[in-house]
Order: sequence, then structure tokens, then C-alpha cells
Amino acid sequence: MENVRVISTTTIKASVPNNANSPHTVDLTPWDLQFLPTETIQKGLLFRNVKHTPFQIHHLQHSLSSTLAFFPPLAGRLAILRHHHSIVSSHILCNNAGALFVHAVAPNITVAHILQPKYVPLTVSSFFPINGVKNYEGTSQPLLAVQVTELVDGIFIALTVNHVVADGKSFWHFVNSWAEISRGSLQISKLPSLRRYFPDGIDHPIHFPFTEEEENQHSPNLKPEAPHERVFHFTKEKIAELKSKANAEANTDKISSLQALLTLLWRAVTRCKRVEPQENVHYVLFIGVWSRMVPALAEGYFGNSVIASIVTMKCGELLEGGIGKGALEMNRVISLQSGEKVKKQYESWVRRPRLLTLPSGVGGSNYLITSSSPRFKILDNDFGWGKAEAVGIGGGQHKRNGMITVFGGAEEGSIDIVATLPYLILEAMGDDAEFMDFQTQSFQNNLKIMEAVEVISTTTIKAPTHSIHNSPPKIHLTPFDLPYLTVESIQKGLLFGSPKDTAFHLNNLQHSLSSTLAFFPPIAGRLVILQHHDNIVSTHILCNNAGVLFVHAVAPNTTVAHILQPKYNPPIIRSFFPLNGVKNYKGTSDPLLAVQVTELVDGIFIALTFNHVVADGKSMWHFVNSWAEISRGSLQISKLPSFDRYFPDGIDHPMRFPFTKEEETQHSPNLKQQIPPERVFHFGKEKIAELKRKANAEANTDKISSLQALLTLLWLCVIRCRHVVLEEEISYVLAIGVGHRMVPPLAEGYFGNSVMFGVVTMKAGELLEGGLGKGALEMNQMIALHSHERIKNHYESWVRTPRLLKLFGDSLSTSSSPRFDFYGNDFGWGKPVAVRSGVANKSCGKISVFAGAEEGSIDIEVCLPFEILEALENDPDFMDAVSS
Repeated sequence: MENVRVISTTTIKASVPNNANSPHTVDLTPWDLQFLPTETIQKGLLFRNVKHTPFQIHHLQHSLSSTLAFFPPLAGRLAILRHHHSIVSSHILCNNAGALFVHAVAPNITVAHILQPKYVPLTVSSFFPINGVKNYEGTSQPLLAVQVTELVDGIFIALTVNHVVADGKSFWHFVNSWAEISRGSLQISKLPSLRRYFPDGIDHPIHFPFTEEEENQHSPNLKPEAPHERVFHFTKEKIAELKSKANAEANTDKISSLQALLTLLWRAVTRCKRVEPQENVHYVLFIGVWSRMVPALAEGYFGNSVIASIVTMKCGELLEGGIGKGALEMNRVISLQSGEKVKKQYESWVRRPRLLTLPSGVGGSNYLITSSSPRFKILDNDFGWGKAEAVGIGGGQHKRNGMITVFGGAEEGSIDIVATLPYLILEAMGDDAEFMDFQTQSFQNNLKIMEAVEVISTTTIKAPTHSIHNSPPKIHLTPFDLPYLTVESIQKGLLFGSPKDTAFHLNNLQHSLSSTLAFFPPIAGRLVILQHHDNIVSTHILCNNAGVLFVHAVAPNTTVAHILQPKYNPPIIRSFFPLNGVKNYKGTSDPLLAVQVTELVDGIFIALTFNHVVADGKSMWHFVNSWAEISRGSLQISKLPSFDRYFPDGIDHPMRFPFTKEEETQHSPNLKQQIPPERVFHFGKEKIAELKRKANAEANTDKISSLQALLTLLWLCVIRCRHVVLEEEISYVLAIGVGHRMVPPLAEGYFGNSVMFGVVTMKAGELLEGGLGKGALEMNQMIALHSHERIKNHYESWVRTPRLLKLFGDSLSTSSSPRFDFYGNDFGWGKPVAVRSGVANKSCGKISVFAGAEEGSIDIEVCLPFEILEALENDPDFMDAVSS
């Protein structure tokens, strides 16, 4: 999805270079010069349903040329003249050297790909030209660069403007004028005033110290900070309510809507960062001064007319004083910026020039910085095919942690805030009650409300009573089954393209599910938990044909591409699964299987929530494979299940063990707030074979399997990305199938749980320094220890000392297997295109392994903190093995 291809680059010059309004040079003020060492302004507009024609690109180029005639500085270049001892002066040379125009296409990206994700997709950065260029480079680089990127169903017009030449107000003045000319006007409604502000007594050009070392000091490389962007939307009504609240708390009427809103944001971020009460927190505001001067600067003043002011409070004061206290302090700092004070600051800068330094704390400490303004005319820009639908920001300094960009929203009086912050802070803000009470559907996240899944119907599906096969009245449970009582179910789902006759296939899925349940009667039953004495219980499955839950749902704005193309699994996948959050012990009343079939725009997702006490992954996919067989028209299934649970001689059953609700709560805490993001990595057959050869060669053996080599690579790279201390002990937990290890082996169709957990433990230094072979051999040897005798001893030990399952903390733990048949499941309209898991039992370190779509390939679904997943992407050893 992230592929953007450049079609052409062109230099666009002003159509009338010797315009009477065109000075030969424009000297720069302290308001301009401060931006020399920082990066450019980058803003862009997203338009929907634009017809792509060669004429359209030519028209935009022609209207841009006409507009530059009114704004000659943008077609010029910077001049930096060196005087003595690193002292320079600078001006804009209006020489009509021209602006850069880039025509590009993103053939796989739709407007929905930009608008619907919770976080602004990284691909937006590639819509902007000349990324990473500093303003002082305007001596050779264009002062304006435009990139027009054609999407599948829209267009993105991105501008990069040198910040020494113009601020946000002047930037949007130019864009508004270009849109006017593009719509056919020969004039613009507001002419720019190109005369810069120099008070009496100020000589110009202004001399100041500047060197490349100064530039490096003030503009460090920010790439490693890797912040995320999220758009929060606030309606006119919510903003009015917030303003009223802030003024009432502060017993004033001076606080503005924006001051109240930014204070709300400041409080939420500070809370989510868990700053100590005595620490100082800072909010940097860029304040427009053109209207504060006496007399005021011209309305069309073209250049920079902003200064930075800092609001500083103790964290405790900000959080305990309410919105009113913080907003009143912000109002006070802003109101101090009188024309006289602004003039004195200007004159002070001339005496002691200071280039802009964004606070060093931004990105890791207690600073927020706000730029842009909701007063700018942004979404009204119409180039001849309709108004813009959204605004985007580019890279550079705007991607610095702590940057807050403010725009007017699509509806009158609404405001959108783009917050650039660490992933965990943005996630925490989404759960901050005060903040989210005022936030409404963000245009970026919810304009089309992809997250909406509508339930159409719920049905109980039972097996046909006349055809139930081989059904015992009840099934006693083993130590392989019972530990799962306190955790959540298995949740796995399959993504398909659309069938031709959806209604027919939906009906067929219900009918074939009923027929399949006749072969698997435990699934249509319920758990029974019998209380004995002193919290001692026993449990079994009652095969009473109480039925399974079948949910039919629709996600009317979600496509197959929305699921497959994002780097991270979209949260909507979780809503495709029924019975989220249900623990296995609740199978006494809840169905042991729930199916949800969700219709997408161009596909279907079949999700299963399967009680883990009843079956493990092998048995679950046995059932799904059988259901697909029946759905394709078979009257029988190719492999019958065996319901004889494994009980060694001398083991009484039903087994008794301690269980209470308190025990359940202790072992299965609510993980809703702790679920990190998920990403699927794909490994091709050839890369896996290469890894296996490498691991065996390093360990001087031939015993290491493909999966052991692959999981060790993942383990090694995650430990490296976590920067674990070399002496720290680390663990990898594996679910090991034991059916074929028993003597005699369990039946091939054994239906139930037949896995136990094995743990590989090493020092971090041993793994990192020993390489792939060392870790994989340790994993191989641990698995090899699981003989019949060891498994039987483990089983009997559990009977003597029952232990219910705990999740595994931050250790990596792997479930599922590439041996299961995922992609062979054809329900009558073709094979699936992907497999995904639900939210059940998801925690940091959970690794799910699936066979890939191509023969011999493997997909690994990794659930880890955002910063670790990003670091994995930059780990050359790991990514060398990953296939596209």
C-alpha cells in the first residue's frame, strides 16, 4: 500500500515575473530569521472522487504559475551573505527561479486508507516533496515545492514551503489564492503585502551569527523518536461546553475556546505521562502578533508574524486546579504579548540574535508545542472539483514528539487536533475519561466509521437430533483441559473474498454448521461445574445439544484491503469475534462455540470463539475443516473425532480440584487496557529453509526444525530490541503437542486438549552472543525432553497438586501451529486469503503461528509494544528473513 511512484517533476515559474508588485529582494525580520535552522512547513489537502486526467495536472501547473505572479518570493531563492567571523545576513531574491511541481501516483491507496485508521498512516509522509530539507537550504532548494499524488479514488495536494519565507497564515493565504485562480478567477481576493516590518531605527538587512554547526545544534536528527499521530475531533457544541466550564471554574469570561481546548489536551497528556506533582510542565504557543501591533500589520502581510511564548506550571497545579486554572494561566501569558512587548522582543533579537531551538524536552519530557490555527481557511479550498475532505501534515519538525497541530474541522465551529506523541501516550489518551468526554468522532478516524460492525441477527444452532453421531452423555476432563478454566477462549478467524450469492451461502453456513455439530456433540453442549466441599469442584462437558451461537453481522465500510494492508492489525478485527472477554469457566451458561459471520464490502470474515476447556487448536481446526467439508456438500467428514479422553490407569475421574471466583480473578486479570498492537510478519519457504540451514550449521547438528529456527530468530531479535541486560534470565514458552509423544499415541482424531507448556530459559547474553544456532538448539533440546514418561509424570503431578493456568507476563509465548490446515477451508466459494486471531488472551509477548498462503511459508502474528515492533522493522537480521 505504501508505494508512491513519481511520474514527473517540473519547475513552475511565475507567468508574469516582472509584476509591479514584485520587489527584487525582500529583507528578513527576526520573526523570519529564527526559522533558518529548522525544517519547512508541510501541509496537504485530501480530495475525494477526483477524475484523473492529464488536463487536471496541466491545469494545476498553469494556475500555480499564475498564482506565483502574485507571490514572487515563493518563486525565488534565499541568499545568505557571509560578512566576517561567521556573521551573515539573509534576504529573499525574487529571481523567479521557480517552484518544484511533482506529479505522483499511489495506485494502491484509497481515500479510506488515509481517513479510517486510528493513527495517521506513515504513507502520508511520502505524499510530500523535499522531506528533511532545512530552511537555510533555500539558497539552492525551491522555497515552494508541490506534490500532487493521484490515489485510487482521490487526490492529495501537498505543499512544502520554506518557513523563513512565510508562516502558517501566509501559507494558507497562498493556497487560498491558488484555489481561486484554479477555479477560473483572473485575480485574487486578497493581495499579499510583501513589505516586511522594520521599526524605526532598525537597520536591515540584519546581521547575525550563523554556521552549519549552529544548524546542527538546533536541528538534530529526530528520526529515532518515531512518534505517532492521532487526530482528535471536537464539535462546536463540545467546545462551547468546555469554554463555559473553564470560565466558570476560573470565575472569568476571558478564556477563549482554543485556550480551554488546549488546556484540556495539556491535562490529559500530563496525566497519561504520570508526571510527578512537583515537576514543571510547559506549553509552547506560537502567537500571531500582526493584529497586536500598533498600528496593526496589513491583513495580507506576507511573511512570518508569530512569536513563541511558554506557559509553565507545576504538574500538581495543572491537574488539581481544573481546566479553569490552566486555561487562565494560558490566557494570562498570551495577553501579556502587547504590541509594545512584541516590539521590545523584536529589538532585543536584533541586539542578541537567537535562532529557534525547539525545547530539548519535547519528545521525552514535559513540553507540548502548538502550531497552526483553526482560523485558517483550509477545508474550503476548492481547486475546481469540490472542497477538501481532510488536511494532512508532513514530516520534519512537525513529527517531533509533543507537537500539537490545530485545524478548523469540517463542520462549522469544530476543531481537529493532530497530536504527535508516543504510541502509549496516545492510547492512554483514548482512555482518559475527561479528555474523551469532550472528543467526538475524529474526521481522520471515524468519518466513514470503519469501526462500525452492525449485528443483523443472532441464532442458536443445534445438531439435528436424529443424526447425532457417537455422542457420550458427558465427557470428563483431564489435566490437559482443566487448567484453561480461568483464561479466555480460543479465537481464530478466516478472511475470504465475497461469494456471488451471499444470502445463499449464509443460509448454507448455518445448515452445514448444524450438520457438522452432529459429528462433534461436545461443542453443542455446556460445561457443568459441581461444587463439593471447601471450594473443591469437579467439572465435565454435558452433551445436551444446548446449541452454539451464530451471529450474522455487517461491516458496511470495511474492505478486505482494510484488514490486509495496514502495517498493524486494525482494531476492527476484534469486533468480528463474538463473546469477547468470556472466560472458559462461563461455559456453564455461555455456548462452548460461538460463530460470527461478518459481511465486508468485498469479503466475508468467519470468526470462531471456542471454549479452550473443550478443545485445543488442533481439535478446533479439525472441527473447522470438517465444517468446510460439509459446507461444500459432503454428507460425511473425512476424519471422525475421538471423544475418549486420556486417563492413565489409577487416575480417578471426575477429578476434583480447588476453584473459586477469587481464583479466577487472580489468574485472569482484565487485560483490556494492556493489549499492545499486533503485526503479522510473513516468511517465505526459501527464507525459512535458509534459516534452518544456518541454525543447524551454527549448532553443528541436523536436529533443529524450521519452526525452531524461526522462533529463535524472533526471540533473539526481540531481546535485542528490548535492550535486555546480558545477565538477565529470559524465557520462551512453547505449547507442545503431546498426542503423538504418548505410548501408545493418542488417536489422530483425539478431540480435546493434548498440549503442555515447555519453557526455554537462558541468560540474555547467552542467546545474543551464541547466535541463532545456540538458542534454537536449546529450544530443540527442551522440546525433545517431552517423552511419554515425562508427560505422564506431569499429568499425575497435576492430579496431586492442581494448578490453573496463568498467563506468561512479558515472556514470549507461542501458540497455534503451521501444521494446522487454515487455507484448505473452502466453504463453497473459494479458499481464505488470510487468518487472524481475536483479542482473547492477548498480552505482551503473545506469538501466534500460522501456515502462510503459499506452500511452506509461515505467518507469525506478534503482539508486542509499538516501540519493539518498530525496532524489529529496523533490525536487519530479522527483516532479512521477512518476505513481503
